[in-house]
Amino acid sequence: MLFDEDIAFVTNLITKNILDKAQYERLLKILKENQNKTCTEVLIEEFGISDNLIKKEIATYYNIPEVVLSDAHITLKENLISSVTCTKYRIIPVNVMGTELTVAFINPPYKNLLELLKQEAKKVIVPVVISHTNFKDLLKIFNKVEQAKITSKINLEQYDARKVSKDKILEAHKLGRLPSIETLLDEIIIQSINANAHDIHFETLENELRIRIDKDGVLERLVSFPKEFIEFFGNVIKTKGGLNTFERKKPQEGAYTVEFGDKEIDIRIITLPTLHGERIALRLFLKKATIKPIEDLGFLQKDLENMLYLLNKPFGLILVTGPASSGKSTTLYAMVSELNNPQKNIITVEDPVEFKLDFATQIKIDADTSLNFTETMKAILKQRPNVIMLSEIRDADTGTIAAEAALNGNLVLSTMLADSAIGAIPRLSHLGIPAHWLAPTLLGIINQKLVRKICPLCKEEYIPSSEELRRVGIQDTSIELKFYRGKGCSNCGGTGYSGRTIIYEILVVDEELKNIIYQDSSARKLKETAVSGGFKNIRYNAVKKILIGEITTSEVIRALG
Repeated sequence: MLFDEDIAFVTNLITKNILDKAQYERLLKILKENQNKTCTEVLIEEFGISDNLIKKEIATYYNIPEVVLSDAHITLKENLISSVTCTKYRIIPVNVMGTELTVAFINPPYKNLLELLKQEAKKVIVPVVISHTNFKDLLKIFNKVEQAKITSKINLEQYDARKVSKDKILEAHKLGRLPSIETLLDEIIIQSINANAHDIHFETLENELRIRIDKDGVLERLVSFPKEFIEFFGNVIKTKGGLNTFERKKPQEGAYTVEFGDKEIDIRIITLPTLHGERIALRLFLKKATIKPIEDLGFLQKDLENMLYLLNKPFGLILVTGPASSGKSTTLYAMVSELNNPQKNIITVEDPVEFKLDFATQIKIDADTSLNFTETMKAILKQRPNVIMLSEIRDADTGTIAAEAALNGNLVLSTMLADSAIGAIPRLSHLGIPAHWLAPTLLGIINQKLVRKICPLCKEEYIPSSEELRRVGIQDTSIELKFYRGKGCSNCGGTGYSGRTIIYEILVVDEELKNIIYQDSSARKLKETAVSGGFKNIRYNAVKKILIGEITTSEVIRALG
């Protein structure tokens, strides 16, 4: 790893005659050949510069405290920064004072790394410098405290049909020399969880079974097997999910739970017959996953205020819309968590239950239960709830009952598949909700999509071309603007992206818009009225995120066209 701060620091060492120019050239060569080494490690290991001298020079050059720490100095009661990050960037979080987190470095305090740590810890980072020896002793403590990843059982690469002959793999399986299919499936799930992927796709192609994972909204191939393995994996997955193992011509859905160490994962199964054989999708839900606070979802400040304004209403209907896998449920749970109050009666109706809420009564409705949605909702209304959360409005029954519940004085939160906030209104009408019900109850609609965030450690600015400006909706190309992108580094696996955020639009339904809805007007009239009332569409808000350096134009174009 080599950062701009390293070059500045080494240049300072040259001016002090601690290092010469020939050593500097050699240093650059070593770091180029070994990306896992840091600048200070090479200075100590290759050039014999003392650990304490490096520490002293960093402290002097960057004007930060030089300290020696023991485990007694580490007073954090929770891991604000994971042990994986600590190991990777050679840092130790020390203690918290109000909004500040003290972090010990052995390398220069890189600007981009400080920003990354600030995002992870949600604190202002105060750097101090320690020696390499001190760091190694302290890191052992953190490795015991947090086990961030589940230990892999096997190396999938040695069974990859793109690297090993398919005939050899089939023969090894026939002779029992391969790990069991159940062991291979476990490893696929483990590697997916470790990569923060929530979807696994078993795709039967003409010549292979390709297994891909959805990582930050982009599919990445994990491993391939001979095409025949779809039957083996299919039988194991269907058996676990309580499905018919002989049925391969019709779609099926099921679920099961698996445990790895202290992690419990709910897995939803969807099968689909295709030209070359079955396609199986697995969706993973960590049972102990925490709900994001509403302020961490990615809404800009003014829009966050609009969200809180809607949630403060005593009754009405608020919808989160978007395509499949756009983070709707995450936003929905954040909203209902924001309403957590001991004085409120909160009831949810879900399929499936994705998060456990200790402040609400949760009801699970699926094919395995005898609960009928309509009867359940009628019973819920007799329980006099203040807030009702429905996991999704997917048909006329759920839509009508949601509107009726809002009319009866309940605050109702739900999600719905829709391409835009304004487009959700005609869709609600098409579901059979009368305009004289919808107009007085609808409070607001959030429409959102997920895009990848720029990696903070390799972010760079550039001047976009006129064509790039036009593609994201900026018509005045004479304005000189600065955009941002990731160069690609070890932190982001060379992609230039790390994590995801939302791009969105929020439609607050005011009195004028309610009148238009009541008149059952066209989508065009709805849009004109909304825009005249200050509505900003998703592209407008996406450009704001481009300008502040959070996302790239290519991600916006990928999501919106």
